[in-house]
Parts: sequence; C-alpha cells; structure tokens
Amino acid sequence: TSVFRNQVTSFSTFNRSLVQIVNPRTVYRVSEQVIIRIEARTANGSIQPFGGDFLRMKLFSKKPYSAIGPDTFIDYDNGTYLASFTLRWQGIVNVSVQLVHPRCVIDTLKGITQAGIVESFVFIGRFEKQRQNGTSYVEKVQCGLQPRQIPFCNLSANHTHGPWFCNKPENSSISCRDWTHFNFDASKSTKKLKKLITPKEYKALLRSNGNFNSGFFHKGTWQPFDCRLTHFESEQVQSCLNFKSMYFYGDSTARQMYEYIIQKKINCVDNGNKWMRHCTGQNTTMLFKFHGPPVRKGTPGSVRELGYIADEIDNNQEGGPGVYIILSLWAHLVYPDKTFYRDRLLSVKSAIDRLLERRPETRIIVRSANIREHSIGAFLLVSSDWVALQGERILRDVFSKDERISFLDVWDMTLVQECPDNVHPRETTLIQMLDYLLTMICQ
Repeated sequence: TSVFRNQVTSFSTFNRSLVQIVNPRTVYRVSEQVIIRIEARTANGSIQPFGGDFLRMKLFSKKPYSAIGPDTFIDYDNGTYLASFTLRWQGIVNVSVQLVHPRCVIDTLKGITQAGIVESFVFIGRFEKQRQNGTSYVEKVQCGLQPRQIPFCNLSANHTHGPWFCNKPENSSISCRDWTHFNFDASKSTKKLKKLITPKEYKALLRSNGNFNSGFFHKGTWQPFDCRLTHFESEQVQSCLNFKSMYFYGDSTARQMYEYIIQKKINCVDNGNKWMRHCTGQNTTMLFKFHGPPVRKGTPGSVRELGYIADEIDNNQEGGPGVYIILSLWAHLVYPDKTFYRDRLLSVKSAIDRLLERRPETRIIVRSANIREHSIGAFLLVSSDWVALQGERILRDVFSKDERISFLDVWDMTLVQECPDNVHPRETTLIQMLDYLLTMICQ
C-alpha cells in the first residue's frame, strides 16, 4: 500500500483556497462572460505547486432557479485555474465552486484501481436446488469478475465481454446451473477497500465534496443547446407513443425512466409482468431489462432479471420504424477498469451495428452518466464523480461518433441541478430528462 502514501498536508483545501472574479462589474449584459480565477491552497495557506484538482462549478440564480456550467476551464498546472461562464438570463447571479477531489485524492483513486479493486468488492451468489421430493438445498458463495478460488463456476458470457465467476458450492447436490440470485455486500466491500488506503486518505475522501456544458437551467427548465425542449403532459405522451415500442436496457437509471412513464405518463394495464407492458389503447410496448453482472444491488435480485445487453439487442426481432432502444450503461460498469468498461460497451456497439444493418430505421438513444451521492463508503471510493467522468469520456468515444445513435446528455444537467445529488435523480430533474428524451422521440 505504499503506492498510496500521499503527503496529506499538501492536499488542496476548500477553506483556504481563493476564488476571484477576473472581470468584476456591477452589471453584466446577457451573452457577456463572467471569468473567475481559482487559487488552490494547502492547509497552511500555501499555493499548490501543481494542478489536477477535480473542481465542480456553476453560475446560478436562486429564484427562479437558473444555472450554467463553465464554457471553458483551464488548468495551469501550478495551483491556478481559470473558468469562464456565458450569461444566459437576466437577474442576480452567484458563483459556486466545489473542490470535489484534490489532486492527491485522485492519485489515490487511481492507485486503488491499479491495486485490484475488482477483488475488493464482495458480490454474493445464491445457488438453490429444489428436488422433486420437496427437499431444498441453498448455499451462498462469493462471486466476481475473476475466479476467487478453485473450484469455481464459470458463468461468463465471453461473446459479450461478460466475465463472471462464483465459488463452486460445497454441497455436491448443487451445481453451477443452480445460480438463482445475486446481491452486493456494501459493508464488507467498504471494509476491504479501506484496507487499500491509509485512514488519513480515507478521511480526505469523506471531506471531498473535462467539461461538456450541453445546456443550462432557466427558470427551473433545462435548455439544451442542441434542441428546443418541450414539456409533455400525460395526454401528449400517450398520443406521441401511439404505435411505438420503447426498450430500456441497462441500469436502474434506465429503470427509473421506464417506471415513471408507465406509472405517470401513460395508461397501461398491469399484466403481471412489471418489466414489460403492452398498452392496447395506444398500441404501445414498454420493456425494461437490467444489464448482466456486475450489479451492485444490496437486496437479493433474481438472475432471471438480468440480461447482457448485446444479447438482448441481437434477440430483438422487432426493430424498424417506431422502435426505440434506450441504453444506460454506466453506474455498475465503470468501476473495474477502463479496459473492461470499453470492451463491454464495444460489445453493445457491435450488436447495435448488427441491428441497424437488419432494421436501419430503429432509433438508438444512449443516456449519459449523471452526478450521484456518496453515502456508502464503497461507492465513494470507486463511484465518485471523477470515476464517473472517466467512464463518461469512454461512453462518448464509443457511441457519440456514430450519427445513427442519439445521445441523451444529462451529465451537465445534474452537474448544475438545484436538487441534491442522487444516482437516481429527484423527480424535478427526472422530469427534465424525460422531456428531453420525449422531445427526441416525438418531435
């Protein structure tokens, strides 16, 4: 662990750092710029001799809420940073700058990944065998992206870059085919992760509170730069989704959009399958499928709920006009390492290419990552906004170059949102995301 030993006293600290407006005026005009300089200082007040701090900043008005991130951000690599904001609305504005991670903490996060973070997560697999005579055998074992011991069960889907292994159950009556449930032990994972760093470094992470700038909030409404957003009432959503099929694949942020639409926007009869609804009134089909492991889910979930997205797309026999595939692939997949994440995304991209060759009229929409809270230590260490941003760059590199794929860009929206950060955005932010999605589909 010596690779993680940082000089904690050299951390940038928010209470000693300075923020200064470079071009101060009493009044600015709309479309003019506000430029700020940030001097990162250590606990003893000295200016940092290097850059690399991870900062979060916005220009905002409180009532009604309006906000925008910086247009440009420059790191001079000497503890000084420069950021500029374009004024997009009238009113009294404030500047907010957050020190998310000091440079030394980012070095620590990199070190944790290099030290084998894959082995630090504790995933649990439940195996269950039911005999015809009514006898039931149940055993819980550890699982992960790498075999942990011999013998093991190889549950991988190699063609979709889906490595997954579980310790083989000790009960000989249970086979590898009897894997039924999965879950994630956050408490044990946090304890194992904390062993990779010093107590001082962990406290620095707890204290820590590339820029895409795709739009801004104005009077509580998100205004993307690439289109004019429309707010959709339930009647408009029902009309828009007539004779359409929407397939949501990915993580719980995709599930959140799926659930909101079927619960509050359209009238679908409950057919007993909560993850697939066919609304006969509008002839609308809605489906959600969670991606394959790894999945950090605290409560046990059924293996039958999971599916590798490349397989789901390959098996989608519908396609064509009126069919929309919405992907959200980040929250559980970015942590192991960049190569793993890129390879998983490339397997999905190959499946998309095959689908569009069969049915080129199919619409593909990829949702970006969003800012999240860090209430659990394990998530703080490996799912920080800095980690998410590294994954976001890979996501954009894989998908955004293909003009056949639309990009639902919500990173900047959550970066400057008024609501508290949450991996599952609060309803006011979620509504903005859905209006953005429906604008792409309905107009």
